[in-house]
Amino acid sequence: MLKLPKGIPFLDIIIRRLTYRYGVLILTVVSVIAMFQFFTGSESIFGEMGNKISHFYYDYLNLSSLILIFWMATFCLKKYFSYKLIVPTFANIALITLSTASALSFFSMGGIIGNKIFLFISGFLGSFISFFLFLFSALYFIDHAYKLN
Repeated sequence: MLKLPKGIPFLDIIIRRLTYRYGVLILTVVSVIAMFQFFTGSESIFGEMGNKISHFYYDYLNLSSLILIFWMATFCLKKYFSYKLIVPTFANIALITLSTASALSFFSMGGIIGNKIFLFISGFLGSFISFFLFLFSALYFIDHAYKLN
């Protein structure tokens, strides 16, 4: 946390409240803009920080990072702007993101995390069966998270 001089304690309280209450919103806005600019190939308005964030998402999750960013945006819309949306829990979205990243690794689009999981499971089951296992698990977790029945 940012330490401020003792002479202005109210500023420390304001900064702490802003980061506590609106930290997810700030991270979501920066992530959405950075990833949009990364995929469109334009220069990041956040400079080096935006480049690092977008490369982090892209390197570790590749295309499935869009699922995580979409979830963060819907979470913020529900929490901060009182929209009536169905937002799955973080555990559900983590399972959806990881299974999607692993399934996309069959096509070399799953990022580092998805590739590691896919290679581990495909060592036991083979790549074709592993792809369908991760695809069906992603669909199952989506059905479970959004209660589509």
